[in-house]
Amino acid sequence: MNDKVQQIPKGYKQTEAGVIPEDWDITPLRDLIRFTNGKAHEQNIVEYGDYIVINSKFISSEGEVKKYSNECIQPVSKNEITMVMSDVPNGKAIAKCFIVDKDNTYTLNQRICAMKSLKDDDHYLFLQVNRNPYFLSFDDGVKQTNLKRDEVLNCLIKLPQNKTEQQTIAKVIFNIDKLIFRLEKLISKKKAIKQGVMQELLIGKKRLPGYKEKWELKPLAEVVTFINGKPYEPYVVNEGKYDVITLDSIAIDGKLKQFHKKTNYYDSSLKKDDIVIVLSDIAHALLLGLCDLIPQDNKYVLNQRMGRLRPIGNDDPKYIRIQINYHQNHFRTRGQGTSQCQVPLFLHSLSKEFWFGISA
Repeated sequence: MNDKVQQIPKGYKQTEAGVIPEDWDITPLRDLIRFTNGKAHEQNIVEYGDYIVINSKFISSEGEVKKYSNECIQPVSKNEITMVMSDVPNGKAIAKCFIVDKDNTYTLNQRICAMKSLKDDDHYLFLQVNRNPYFLSFDDGVKQTNLKRDEVLNCLIKLPQNKTEQQTIAKVIFNIDKLIFRLEKLISKKKAIKQGVMQELLIGKKRLPGYKEKWELKPLAEVVTFINGKPYEPYVVNEGKYDVITLDSIAIDGKLKQFHKKTNYYDSSLKKDDIVIVLSDIAHALLLGLCDLIPQDNKYVLNQRMGRLRPIGNDDPKYIRIQINYHQNHFRTRGQGTSQCQVPLFLHSLSKEFWFGISA
């Protein structure tokens, strides 16, 4: 216990809610807010109405999913903090908050509560309450979580006594959120530009400077050789010399993950620049047909339900990999089964409508 006390930095103190500055308080939420429960709106929902119903989908979707009512059964005012009180096990909505941005606009649904600050900064309290770990601890991962009024009000809040400090902290954090939002929009714009350029380049609609040769169209079976992986599960060990390429080795962005299962058994099935491709996936088949390149020799082995593609001629494996991932929908639509989608014979099952350009 003495060791823990000695580790507390100067100017800070130990509390039941953790280490905080000496001039901060730990205060139960019940002493800081006026609490209101929402009311049922199911019988008053209309296609479009005067008021937006604040429910769990509205809050968890950041306001993108809206329901409307012509009656304001439980009004909430600007800067009130609304919070989801009920969600499925391991759900992402429980304790998610929305701070009301306008008066006379919203009405509060059941299983949602509203909190109005008595004297502290509303936005600072929002940051303290939103998805607070205390609330998440009530989710046991088995039963639906239903937060009770007293459980909410008993939440301990770390609170600067100076309201100006509260406001400054909130302003800094919200400004960072705005910056992140702008950067995400910029990234989305760049991705859209990349997708457009890829589409034109990969079908030959747009040619790069200096290249005028005609393209020829070939089925993939004429461009690469193919082998299936082997069942390596019996040979997986905690500490092994070689990485096993499994269904879990390719990420949703079509890139090889950093960490893999290990084995000490090696069969020379993979070498640098071989293309490994997912042949089996669960029902939604988001990974089916995605592929990436092996980055080095004498390091990887190929598990079952994964395939290896190796260029027959001098075609660039990086280009082939990009073309396959670009045409991933071809493999997804040909997946078989209900609980698990598969491309069972792969190259032999490819229809001749699957073509891509290879520079002649």
